[in-house]
Amino acid sequence: MIKEAAKYLGANTATRQELINHYNQFCLPQVKKERRYKMGLGDNWCAMFVTTIANKCGASAEQFPYEVSVFYQTQIAKERELFTKEFSIVQENDLIIYDWEGHGVLSHVGFVAEIYGKNIVALEGNIKNTVGYRTISSESRFIAGFIKNPYARQQAASEVQLTDLDRVQGLARRTLRGEFGNGLERAYRLGADYAAVQKLINSGWSE
Repeated sequence: MIKEAAKYLGANTATRQELINHYNQFCLPQVKKERRYKMGLGDNWCAMFVTTIANKCGASAEQFPYEVSVFYQTQIAKERELFTKEFSIVQENDLIIYDWEGHGVLSHVGFVAEIYGKNIVALEGNIKNTVGYRTISSESRFIAGFIKNPYARQQAASEVQLTDLDRVQGLARRTLRGEFGNGLERAYRLGADYAAVQKLINSGWSE
């Protein structure tokens, strides 16, 4: 989702209207009926931004907390047991929730774009009225918590699996060409990949 969100860096009024139009057309119908608020240019739009990006990436309201209110977005996450204050389990594409006043009023949301050490780089809509980055310490008193993003995590896991499959298929091609020998020699040279490669070859797979 970060890659999609980054397309809107430096968003101007026309771009914001494009995002709002997308939300109103595609996201609004999926929001709980009592929470179907039609967005306009004068509205705060950080929650709308993350929701619209999620929708553009293929996540439905069942897979991502669709909302234009940070408070209600967090409520949905809590109902689904996705809200956490544990920084140690936060991943890229999760949501970061802010409380600027420190009084329990949830006032802003963005994507966790990068984590290095105890620092977070967030990618947010409605930051200085555009889309931009913010770097903040994970120990900041302004962070109210995080929302885990299971859809993005599943997508990332699938990409890893595909990458691993590509690697195993590459080894299988080389094996079929005789690069790793046969029998014990093949097992020795393929090491931990031997079982996966041999299973693929035995399944009848070919280049």
